[in-house]
Amino acid sequence: MTAVVTALALAAAGLGTYYGFFREPESCGTGLQVHDAECLGVSDGRGVFMPAVRGMSEVFARIAEQNKAVAGAKHATVALLIPMESDNPAVQRQILSEVQGAYLAQAAANGVDSSKPPIRLVLANPGQAYGKWRETVDQLPRLEPDLGVFTGFNLSLANTREALTYVTNTLKLPAVASVVTADDFSNPEDKETVPFPGLARAVSTTREQARALLAFDPGLAGAETALVADDRPGDDYNRSLRDAFAEARARKGQGGVQDMRFESPGVEEAGVTPNEFEDFAGNICRSNARVVYFAGRALHLKLFVSKLATTYCREKKSYTTEQGGSIGDVYLDDGRTIVTYDVVLTASRALARAVHTSGEEVPFADRIRKDLGKLNADLRVRGASGWICLTNAGNPYNKALSVVHLEPGSKRLTFEGVAWPTGRAPAREDDCVIPAHP
Repeated sequence: MTAVVTALALAAAGLGTYYGFFREPESCGTGLQVHDAECLGVSDGRGVFMPAVRGMSEVFARIAEQNKAVAGAKHATVALLIPMESDNPAVQRQILSEVQGAYLAQAAANGVDSSKPPIRLVLANPGQAYGKWRETVDQLPRLEPDLGVFTGFNLSLANTREALTYVTNTLKLPAVASVVTADDFSNPEDKETVPFPGLARAVSTTREQARALLAFDPGLAGAETALVADDRPGDDYNRSLRDAFAEARARKGQGGVQDMRFESPGVEEAGVTPNEFEDFAGNICRSNARVVYFAGRALHLKLFVSKLATTYCREKKSYTTEQGGSIGDVYLDDGRTIVTYDVVLTASRALARAVHTSGEEVPFADRIRKDLGKLNADLRVRGASGWICLTNAGNPYNKALSVVHLEPGSKRLTFEGVAWPTGRAPAREDDCVIPAHP
């Protein structure tokens, strides 16, 4: 009898294990599921990522209202693919800003006088650092049969590049990228074969931004400039910043201060970088450097500036710290809102153009991809960050870059001027014509 009871107990335990292994993942909201402690999936506004973050539930509710309003009409779906969770309060605010920007663009696209088609906006979480992008991306065409454009792509990482390659090459869907400014996230001009067919960018590459800054102030790559660079493998953004500065310095023919390099543990992880920055601050203090070009992420820039300002360098009055990336990477409250607004707005303009050229109320992806590169001249996108004039390769031509100065000891920004990659503003106020060889 004992043997029988034991066998039954083991069988029951085995059944429990079997059931636990194959049971459905835990829900973390409407349409969302927990995978490896991350809330993944696709939300139409009803399921909320990070609901404890102030303002997040409210903006998701507004998106849900917009989606409900267009449900009975012919519409196109735009997906915002960005990491939707973080334990870092600053990054949480950044994510909120991006979702708010996307909503504002959706509301503008769905206005009474707006062009068709109206926009259904869905928010897709590819996991931290785009680590689980495949699970999320593969759901979207099945869940959203009217999916027209992918937007987002806000981290220049190897995972992000894989996701973008899959979307544009395998799914053959158009994409509008935001702040992936690394040069290998763009299509080359004047080439038949492109890595990302149907890609448009709302923000210039790091190289273009460096050109704009150096045209604005040629002394930034001079002998009094020090490079502080993150060498973490797999981060295309950091590498692109380093390369852009190295090229500019080589053209100037000036050596400057020896480079100071560190390797951070991750985009949102400090590790021992504050300790390294103390050493860098001392070295910079004793050098002739007056400008520091920082090739790294926003978190590490903040830590570096803090160390530079308070630890070793008090005997010098001030430093200018330049970061080659979008200002949205540093001043998250408004920069990310503006850029994400422009990304979704560009997607809606491409959809509207495709309706016009195809005669279809909801255009096919191939038509949208072909029309993205035509958004220039009279068809330019009038974005919150300025005009977006796309080349045939989907790159923004001569995109204006605002140069600001952070007042020492305060959070106040002073507008210094506008920098242009070509070195000059457009010749006429309405000029958005792309040259033959941009």
